[in-house]
Amino acid sequence: MLSEKTCLSLSQYSAIKYKYYYEQFKKILEIFIASQLYFQSRTPELLDIVGVESSDLDPFLSENVDSTEIDRANRLFNEKYIEKISNFGTIKLHLKLSPKIDSQQNYITWYVLNGEGVYESTSFNIKIENIQSNDLSVYFDNFFSSCKQDNEHVKISELELFKNTKPNGQLQKFLEHYIAFLRRYCSKKNHILSAFTDEIKGLLCTTHNIIFQGAPGTGKTFKAKKLALEIAEDKNCIELVTFHQSMDYEDFIEGLKPQVQKDASGKIIGIAYSVKDGIFKNICKRANDDSNHKYVLIIDEINRGNISKIFGELITLIEDDKRLTSNVSGHKYEVTLPYSQEKFCIPSNLYIIGTMNTTDRSVENIDYAVRRRFSFITLKSDINRLSEYYDLSELRDQSLAETAKELFIFISNFVEENRNQEVDIEDLMVGHSYFMASSEEELFYKYEFQIYPLLKEYQKDELLNVDVAIPEPSQFFTFINHASEEVRS
Repeated sequence: MLSEKTCLSLSQYSAIKYKYYYEQFKKILEIFIASQLYFQSRTPELLDIVGVESSDLDPFLSENVDSTEIDRANRLFNEKYIEKISNFGTIKLHLKLSPKIDSQQNYITWYVLNGEGVYESTSFNIKIENIQSNDLSVYFDNFFSSCKQDNEHVKISELELFKNTKPNGQLQKFLEHYIAFLRRYCSKKNHILSAFTDEIKGLLCTTHNIIFQGAPGTGKTFKAKKLALEIAEDKNCIELVTFHQSMDYEDFIEGLKPQVQKDASGKIIGIAYSVKDGIFKNICKRANDDSNHKYVLIIDEINRGNISKIFGELITLIEDDKRLTSNVSGHKYEVTLPYSQEKFCIPSNLYIIGTMNTTDRSVENIDYAVRRRFSFITLKSDINRLSEYYDLSELRDQSLAETAKELFIFISNFVEENRNQEVDIEDLMVGHSYFMASSEEELFYKYEFQIYPLLKEYQKDELLNVDVAIPEPSQFFTFINHASEEVRS
């Protein structure tokens, strides 16, 4: 299982013995601290030591730079300085830099991947406090709150950074404590995620075709990818395609495609047409030629295309009892494809997972004929998922969890009171993933740039009462406090 692979991989890092990892960690800390000191003092001496160009930090210091530009600058900075050296297997390191020194919102963020690049866990933080050249300390933010270790705070001087020396014992101990905790965390979280996967894994194996449906942010694509890996066990046996209004049969199954004809001198002499296999036909062929493995096709935003038109005559053959070698009668269900004139069947070791947003106006494209051939699983916006997220994030401030839950309740009540009665609350309520954040600042940005625009779009489409004012992002903390008072009362 995926969780077992992840935990096994992480266990290799629980007691790191190779100096290479310590040296990586030392280098990353040096880059981070040098950058923070540069924000404060504009002195490039330490930057020169760690090989960072001061010009790469200029975007973080510019006034009136929006969050999008900061995010872009962070990404580019990581690509240039961090990703080349942070290779811890399933553990990936990224810097999150900010010019807001006084707010102490400056973090090194850790992400855990499943090794297949699909599952991303919550983030963990290392914070720099008391940013002064003569008084620096570094600690894992709330990391040692549960185990009460003496080295919750570590003086920079104790780590012997910015010296051409090997990582000392204090730094090694610092990293090993973190890795040990991370292993326990991942084991716990993977257990919860696998419980959901196991529940629907049997359904997909039986029916071959399922669709995750729900409002934006309920984790449809995330769960589709995780389930696909559970079924296929090999990422090379998984294909992902996104449907859209321009998608047609020729793209998905097969069609005539033009090819430019040239003579010996390279001069274009004409255009010829040949039959080209589409995405679905290709993966069917691969699955048929490799019967010992299971293959999965993920169709994201499946209701954004005309499904009946895209699948054509193959819509019948995707049924479980009409798959090659899967029907009990032994009868071979096949069709003759229009362009290639090939006889075509759908193998039984191919599974289809679709995702769809129930708020999309194109939902009516899912007609009865299509619905009969898929099992539908509705993913709801669930405050319990939000609670699990923050309860498992032992490194997070619980006040942030309460703020996120209060915002969730406020939005839920707002949508319920103002929704078009012809639309179900579950189709409109913003998904719980929009309320998962590592800081209050991130939660605010999620409201400003994700939740608020989505609610405004609902109003535009008359899914919400157009006469009711949606709280502006500038009112964020005001209505959060108001919501908190209502909850207490």
